[in-house]
Amino acid sequence: MKFKTIQIWVSYHILKIYFKYKDYSFRKNLNNLEEIQRKKLNLILNNSYLNTSNVSTYEDFSRVCECSDYDLLSKCINEYKDGKHSISKSNLVKFELSKKSSIEIIKFIPFTELFIKELDNALAPWLASIFRKYNNLEKGTYYHYVPWLSKSQRELLKSKNIYKKKKLKNSLRTVLYNSIRAVPKNVNSATNKNDCLFATVCYLVADENLTLISVCSPTYIIHFTNIIENNFEEIIDVLTFGSWGPRKNSLRNVSPPKDVVRAKFLRNNIFLKNINYNKIWPKLHLISYSYSSNTSQWVLKLHRKFPNIKFEAKGLWTTEGVITIPYDDSFILAYQSHFYEFEILTGENKGRIIPTWELKIGDIISPLISTGNGILRYALDDCFKVVDFKGKIPCLSFLNHRFSTNLTGENITENLAIKLLSYLSVNDGIALSLLAIDTYEISAPFYCVLFEGKLNKNTNVKNIDNFLKQNLRYKLSRDIHLIGAPKILQTSDGWETYKKLVSYKNPIDSDINIEPLKKISINDWNKYFS
Repeated sequence: MKFKTIQIWVSYHILKIYFKYKDYSFRKNLNNLEEIQRKKLNLILNNSYLNTSNVSTYEDFSRVCECSDYDLLSKCINEYKDGKHSISKSNLVKFELSKKSSIEIIKFIPFTELFIKELDNALAPWLASIFRKYNNLEKGTYYHYVPWLSKSQRELLKSKNIYKKKKLKNSLRTVLYNSIRAVPKNVNSATNKNDCLFATVCYLVADENLTLISVCSPTYIIHFTNIIENNFEEIIDVLTFGSWGPRKNSLRNVSPPKDVVRAKFLRNNIFLKNINYNKIWPKLHLISYSYSSNTSQWVLKLHRKFPNIKFEAKGLWTTEGVITIPYDDSFILAYQSHFYEFEILTGENKGRIIPTWELKIGDIISPLISTGNGILRYALDDCFKVVDFKGKIPCLSFLNHRFSTNLTGENITENLAIKLLSYLSVNDGIALSLLAIDTYEISAPFYCVLFEGKLNKNTNVKNIDNFLKQNLRYKLSRDIHLIGAPKILQTSDGWETYKKLVSYKNPIDSDINIEPLKKISINDWNKYFS
């Protein structure tokens, strides 16, 4: 144990030197936004085969290069994955899966060496900022959630273009990161998703030095606590005997975390009726999560289980790229990562696309990113407001996703859904998601509120219907009976219910996050009830 403590201290000490170096560059250039961004664009254009006009300046780039999205790029990316041609001169390391939840499109995002370096340019200053705020983090280990993929899903990510000669993963920095991980990466080799999650929880429970948890959504932490509460004796057995028991075939490539002393402590001090998570992880200081429009209610729920822990949103990270990072209590643009442009969404300049250095406070915007994997002017559906500047770097507040859900052309927006869920969430009851049930014209489609806990006076069909009728197209569709009356699906475990409803057609079913507005087919709806 003493050796492990020394190893953790040495690893953090070396990593902090690296973070400090990257942070110095980030802070030093806060007033050099346009210069940095123009250099970044030039580097990206020189490495992208999609730059067919061979432009090198922003003025030429904005004039000849069309805006893109995954629909426009999918053929090109699939051919890249199949080895038919490349879209980037930078060496391809891997592909990652991304899912656009509102429209159920699976995306393959190429990760090149240059793209990974861009992500690191955001990661390092963010972690430097965290260490400035939370000095005790360097006294323990960290956990970063990585979604489990099935064998068939991993096969989808294989590419003939992947560069095999240079092993990026053998860098000193990666070795240091691995030395302070609470959970080994090979837990994802489990043949069963539930066994992967169980093994993850076993490693977390076994680690009394855990100081930082980083996840995509607070709902994952809730899921982990449910596993602990429902499988506590089995977890203790794993720690006591060093065996996965009936899960051994699925976890045959993962060594179980045997720790008899730890198992005895947990058995004697943790009581299932009221688990004290501060006793399980006495050094845990911070839970970091990706911010989205409906995370606040889950953070409040977690505060009850972790009353002494700090919670911090990590900005907006997507598989396609990073937009903002938390930096000295602001969500600042990760200006040293990609090249950013923004579409103005309101006012007299609505629809105009401008570079970062033309933004001003109050602008409502949506980003387009050009990145080191060769993809240019890629439009994201996130909506932000410019609220401040650090030097010349804009600080952005996430508002919501731009696009709406349709059953009959009513265009219900995520913003309206969020307002409805907030109106319905009173006391201990939580309205989790507005589900749009597509019946494929078999019968009238309808909306349904997924509700966890005891119903309150606001939560009734009439109130929901009247609230949605603020959207005039919805009101018209209701008046002529194109859309049926809304419904309420009450449950004691909203996360599990939501997961079952959306997992039937979701290939990345290990990585589900509750969305405030979600379209579901009548077939999946009926499967849940059957």
